[in-house]
Amino acid sequence: MESPAIFTNGDSPSWLRPLEKPLKPSVNRESSSKQHRRSPMDPNEPNPVSKAEVGDEMSKADIIPSQLGYIENSVISKPPDVSLNDMDGFNYIERGAGSGVVAYIVDTGLDFSHKYFDRYRNQLTSKSSLNWVYAGPLPDDERSDYGRPFKGFGADEPSYKDPVYYGTMDASKIHGETGIAPWTELVVVKSPTGRGTITAISELDCFLKIYDHLMLLRGLDKDKELNFRGAVITTRHLELSTPAPNSPRLKFYEARGKLLIEILVYLEAQNAYSFFPIFQHPSGVTSLPAKHILDAQKEHPNFLKKTAVIGAIRTSTGESLHLVHPGVKLYAPATDISMPGLYGNNPDDPDQPPDIKGSGAGFPTALTAGVCAAMISRGWEDPLKRMEELAYKRTPNGPNVIWNGINKATWSKARKKYGFPPIQSTPFVGGGNGNNGDGNGKGKGKGKGKV
Repeated sequence: MESPAIFTNGDSPSWLRPLEKPLKPSVNRESSSKQHRRSPMDPNEPNPVSKAEVGDEMSKADIIPSQLGYIENSVISKPPDVSLNDMDGFNYIERGAGSGVVAYIVDTGLDFSHKYFDRYRNQLTSKSSLNWVYAGPLPDDERSDYGRPFKGFGADEPSYKDPVYYGTMDASKIHGETGIAPWTELVVVKSPTGRGTITAISELDCFLKIYDHLMLLRGLDKDKELNFRGAVITTRHLELSTPAPNSPRLKFYEARGKLLIEILVYLEAQNAYSFFPIFQHPSGVTSLPAKHILDAQKEHPNFLKKTAVIGAIRTSTGESLHLVHPGVKLYAPATDISMPGLYGNNPDDPDQPPDIKGSGAGFPTALTAGVCAAMISRGWEDPLKRMEELAYKRTPNGPNVIWNGINKATWSKARKKYGFPPIQSTPFVGGGNGNNGDGNGKGKGKGKGKV
């Protein structure tokens, strides 16, 4: 395959190999609204075009309210002039959020038998499906999550009971019936090999395979029927520990970091946005990919403009879970996250996959990727810049947390249209944190701030 020309604004690390003539991302926006795929939410309904005008208050958009009671969804939907308690468990998304965007979930796989993916299952199980990518030496070829066979699909459950499975959890934050950008085109990228191991090589190969997959989609979409506008990539794994300075592994991981950055440059040329978690302790960043990316961006401000390291907050308070890193501009919820659980872990009904609560630094990357996908489908040329403009502190000393930009002015019309009771207006008092709740958007206390 011929190497594509790359656009780096002339600001890149000296070790990066000489690149070809500059070229901006090849996104045909003129044809992006002519044809649309069918919505995974309703197979009989054409995928709608966003009616929101770039930069307005979204008064022309079709906003969908949902009272899931998921605190992380409410936090992302909450404007600066509304307290979290007054969200009352609601969250709001735009119809068509994520349309024309491919969402790559680099993780352990996906359990398509879960109820979250009911309306998307046919595409995930089709023999000709392009929604699965396998990476690494001895790649896996099973459509599963971390090697677990699925209940109801011809295999018995294994004897062990792992209460969570990461790929399915992360995918549910973007896609499925509870995702914040459910009109994305979901692609599962399995990082475990066929022997169940996750290695540095297989993780790096995930991004190479994503690039190949993007080029395949572009080749198949010569008539622009896919309405391709861009892609988002989210991952929670990769190397989490920094080798000692005299470790023979250090040079290997430094070389791998450079290779990853070079692949990211090529992905950015295809309008792909990549999100990585940050893992920290008092001595500094412990995730090597995050460290390599942050160091490169600090030295070269115009480099990797479509790649971001995402920070984690305590969802109920808006406080950072780690030291606030100056290079991390966006933070997202990481605790008390609602997610799908495994079959057999619900003692009341073992045949039902339960909803469970969990925490982890991988959730912020998935949530941020979802908001980015919504921004791309909304028409923003620079979605990360817009997200940075919209992000705000949920507590005075906290970091800037993502917001989906859907203003309160749209809520009344949306709730009336979709049969929800009207908004009960309550006074809002600025200052403080106002995040006194029970994790369901409801709570007691004297909330007084930007939450």
